[in-house]
Amino acid sequence: MPVAALYHTYAISIRALELFRVTRMRCPQLSTQAFVRSLNDMHLVPPRSTLAEQFSIAYDLYEEILLAVDKCVQKALARDKANHCIKHACPCCMDELEGEAELMYHILFCMDGNDSLQRVLRTVRMVDVNDDAPAVSSKRTDSRGDGLDYFLSREKVDKWTKELLEDIAKAPPKAGEDPNLCKERWENMKNQFTARMWGIFEETGIFLALCRHGFVLIAADMIRSGELAKYPLAIVEHLLEVLDTSLGGGYDIGCKFGTTLSRSPLGELAEKLKYISLVGLFHGHAHNQLCQTANLTTYREGVGLEDLEGCERFFSRTNALAGDVDTYEQLSKFLVNNYIQALDVLGGKTTLDATMKSKGLTDYSVFKMSALVLFHLRTDCLQGYKLRKHIAGALKARSHAISTALDKYNTAAAAFTPPKPGLLWNQVVEYAFLADFDLLRESRIDIWDKPWTTPWGRLLMDQYFKMERAKEEIVRLNIEIRRLVTFICDEDKYLEAKRVEWEVKDIHIAIHIDIYRRSKSRFNARHLARLTELSRMAGFTGTILPGIRLRAEMSIGGEAAAETEAVMDMPEGGISPEDDDNADNDAAEVEAPDYDAEFARQFELLQIVSDD
Repeated sequence: MPVAALYHTYAISIRALELFRVTRMRCPQLSTQAFVRSLNDMHLVPPRSTLAEQFSIAYDLYEEILLAVDKCVQKALARDKANHCIKHACPCCMDELEGEAELMYHILFCMDGNDSLQRVLRTVRMVDVNDDAPAVSSKRTDSRGDGLDYFLSREKVDKWTKELLEDIAKAPPKAGEDPNLCKERWENMKNQFTARMWGIFEETGIFLALCRHGFVLIAADMIRSGELAKYPLAIVEHLLEVLDTSLGGGYDIGCKFGTTLSRSPLGELAEKLKYISLVGLFHGHAHNQLCQTANLTTYREGVGLEDLEGCERFFSRTNALAGDVDTYEQLSKFLVNNYIQALDVLGGKTTLDATMKSKGLTDYSVFKMSALVLFHLRTDCLQGYKLRKHIAGALKARSHAISTALDKYNTAAAAFTPPKPGLLWNQVVEYAFLADFDLLRESRIDIWDKPWTTPWGRLLMDQYFKMERAKEEIVRLNIEIRRLVTFICDEDKYLEAKRVEWEVKDIHIAIHIDIYRRSKSRFNARHLARLTELSRMAGFTGTILPGIRLRAEMSIGGEAAAETEAVMDMPEGGISPEDDDNADNDAAEVEAPDYDAEFARQFELLQIVSDD
């Protein structure tokens, strides 16, 4: 690969450039300078300061060539239409099959911002320019794209202006809107209009959305700002418009964001598509307890055992540049591990029933009613508290006679020997007046005799809701497993058919289609081996026969399905879990904890504490 347009003094081999590209995908910390110095050491050449720059020029050209080739391949495969990446990001989420069960939320995803991917703003000093003028970058504008549609444009994000967001925040609650008990808790949402990131950064991070399996759906650059509300709003707007289906979105401040979304111009569309804003399982424990009953994944029907914390795991990976490759490699492991976890949770039913019987509980409906009472308490407690404060304020403003009597009482109390305790205005209002209001008295609910107010009752309730979510997880996994098997079969046949077709038209395109096919299918044998082992486990209720996709370039069925079943049923066929290089790691990760024993142990500890 030349490093200059006309006069070539140096050239970089294609193998060296490809080695650098692949290595950097696995280790983003590898710099151009370090790699060039390694080449110098291998060839026994003294280092020169210009070699790194020349290598960088050659690598940029190499990336441009690869991007052009990929565009040709995608066009030949009829996959170059707008939003193709997001519509086909995950086979388990996007590839719906004929005759499958209807899910409450077709796609579960999570979104969050990460401020570790920052780029420093290098500015130039402008002459005769006002000091308040924005800084001008000294870097040349790079208009090149990645050829994909993963990133939202700045225009689509910046349409959510500061003024629009302020109007949304000031908008009155909609009819039937639940009160948000966490409204004042989250400062990053409250102060987002005036927050400013450090001025030294041009890009302050990235805000992205991932499906529940870890595939990137859409991302946006955070430009000279912190994690503002415009980023999740722009992300959700794009997802709703492109996917046009029911979505369940997890966000660390999902309760507040749900209120913002419902009052925004997107509120109507979100309500029409039944979008639900949830709080991830990890962040949910920092929320108000009553907020958790409404927004935490444990108590939301249709979510399954999904924790919606995939963004945290994604950001923690050091090899994030190879994210989608690794995500597809681990896809079947994700499905198998979740299936085993759900079966183990359901295995705790015997212990749950025995414990309930020992406590005099005979029906699961007591747990449903407990959650329902907590949900209604969110509204009742907030409204009752506000009403009492309103009455107290009115009394304080108008009851001058009471104020005079209170002063006389405190003066007389101080004259005693020893002095008697005085009274405060708030005490008088609470004791003498608020107790006389029948409306306020009847709004109080005595909950101390409820089973869920005790430690053992809450443990039983948590176990019950875990079992309910585990049942939903099994249903979703049965659908996703069949979707993956169908995708594997259809994709391989489709790409092979396209390769044969283009051998006549253009042999070069055919060769690159074959390279693309081998790159995408290298993990398929491992997926099929894992799923075959899962299908032989007790408790598996799904099928590993391929179905027919509703929207796909090519689908199989009939004889092809029977052929696939025969291949997957051969114990020695293809790769087995024992042949897997990561077999030990797989076995360690597949082995789920014994929820039944753990539940019994926790209950015994609670019994000891209660007896003491």
